[in-house]
Amino acid sequence: MSRKLDVITLENLHAGIMDVKNCVNDILQKLNTLQQRVHTLEIENSNLKHENKKLKCFLDQEYHRTDQLDQYGRKENIRIYGIPKDFASEDDDGERKLLKISAKLDIPFDATHDLQRVHRLGKKPKTEKANPRGIIVRVVSYKRRQEFIKNRKKLKGTKISICEDLTPTRYKLYNYISMKILNLST
Repeated sequence: MSRKLDVITLENLHAGIMDVKNCVNDILQKLNTLQQRVHTLEIENSNLKHENKKLKCFLDQEYHRTDQLDQYGRKENIRIYGIPKDFASEDDDGERKLLKISAKLDIPFDATHDLQRVHRLGKKPKTEKANPRGIIVRVVSYKRRQEFIKNRKKLKGTKISICEDLTPTRYKLYNYISMKILNLST
């Protein structure tokens, strides 16, 4: 009987070993399939990263191109700050105030021929004590605009300041650089 048990046990052991071999072969086959799939996904991921990098570069170029076009559209604009609004009247005559400023700057200026548009920036303040809103002015030519920019030094000592009309991106960059310069000088 012991011999019979030994044969049955050996047969069972042999069958068990065969089952384990089959399981190992199945696992190795699945592992190989998964490795191939991982390799395929790694290649696909690399291609997508490359495409994403190209799209980011293209988007960055388009952003800068749009900013350049926006700035070009502002080339005949100036911004004037520090001109108080006359709260007594509903009409804030920007043209009249611009003529006064041009006279202070010694710039011959005719509002009917040299001016395209003038208006206040931002929302109307709720109180008289609020800082006056800036004025944006569009003149008929770049040359006229440059006359204001070149002569703005003559307004030193007054509350009035004249600056270029910059895009929001360029305005942030201008402020950043100005702050760096101020920090270096102190």
